[in-house]
Amino acid sequence: MSILLGAMGGIISLTAIVTGVSVTVANAVKSSGATQSQIEEKFEAIESKECKVFFTDKNEKHMIVSCSTPETWYFFDSKKNSLETIQGITTKNRKETQLGFYIEQWKDKSWQVFKNFDQRYYKGSNVTGDLFQIDYKFGTKDFPYAKYIQSYNCDTPIGTRMLSQSDFKCNNSDIYIPTSEFKKTRKQENDESLFNKTFSLNGERKCFAKDKNNKWRKINCDTPVTRN
Repeated sequence: MSILLGAMGGIISLTAIVTGVSVTVANAVKSSGATQSQIEEKFEAIESKECKVFFTDKNEKHMIVSCSTPETWYFFDSKKNSLETIQGITTKNRKETQLGFYIEQWKDKSWQVFKNFDQRYYKGSNVTGDLFQIDYKFGTKDFPYAKYIQSYNCDTPIGTRMLSQSDFKCNNSDIYIPTSEFKKTRKQENDESLFNKTFSLNGERKCFAKDKNNKWRKINCDTPVTRN
């Protein structure tokens, strides 16, 4: 076994070659003032996206964003370092639950995303990712999707029935909110300012970058990115 020791810039690198296997251990000397980001392998981005946040959890580990058009949605999962296109979001429902505009009726629900949507049966499939809870910021009082769910005739496809102008009951065990219906209602509404006010983050901007291993991370929007 051969051992090589070297010190550069306050970093001590120990390389041990044992039976043909190379193992590298790096430790920062306390007096060097080296940060964790300096020690970690440099993240070399080859692609970036500037996006508008629709929904996020409290720790920003899961985000629903649009990066090109409002109708194209992406799901950022920091645990998997992924940024994937989705067709909508879904949540489990207790049958005959009364729902409406008020956040109190929605805030404890856990959500997942789905990648495919069957318009005929009004059902999402290929559900993926961890469950997450939406973080409602800026004093939001209304559930952002309530009026989009109620703005079209959904008795048959979604299994709901209207109780009043502001409340309805869902009979299905799962609630699916597809981007396709959102797209239609947004065009009908044709009011950008009202659209922005509907969402909890009011269009907060976030940027993401991908490295050569197809891993995505959040980055500062001013960070320069090398493009192929």
